[in-house]
Amino acid sequence: MLIVFLMVLAAGRYRAWSVRTILPGDTPANWPPPEDVRIVDATATPAEKLVVFPQGTTAGAALESMGLIPIAPVKKKYLTRAAVVVRGNAGWTVRPMKQNERWIWGIPMDLNSVSIDDLIRIPGIGPRTADGIFNFIVKRVWLPSVDKLLAVRGVGPHRLKVLDEYLEIEGEGM
Repeated sequence: MLIVFLMVLAAGRYRAWSVRTILPGDTPANWPPPEDVRIVDATATPAEKLVVFPQGTTAGAALESMGLIPIAPVKKKYLTRAAVVVRGNAGWTVRPMKQNERWIWGIPMDLNSVSIDDLIRIPGIGPRTADGIFNFIVKRVWLPSVDKLLAVRGVGPHRLKVLDEYLEIEGEGM
């Protein structure tokens, strides 16, 4: 079922799905936040929409604002940049979105957890450059920004602009 859903998404048939903003009860007064918003992919709901929340929103507050009852362990956890709402035995929870799901929804992939295959998907990145980027990431364990990829052979300012569109660093502590 999930494979069929992803194949339909990949075919582009549901690109018209709406993106709507939902403000949880604990939304700060200075919304929208100065930083990127976090995105939850609510595929478990009948509407199947991307839902946008301010950065720093807890998973519990996000799920409750969508009318879902969260399981206790996720109530205090913060949302990641891209997450999927899933139903568990005791209620609703949020799991990080996989790289291929990010690609389908047009959300930048997490640089520190990309594979060579994920890098090859990016326009202008071939197998040799992808291999160089992947080896650079593996040696460093964790990169603080996409700009550090300038040290990789074959990545100049032009390619870095392209990579910056498709890759991001998942926030620390989120």
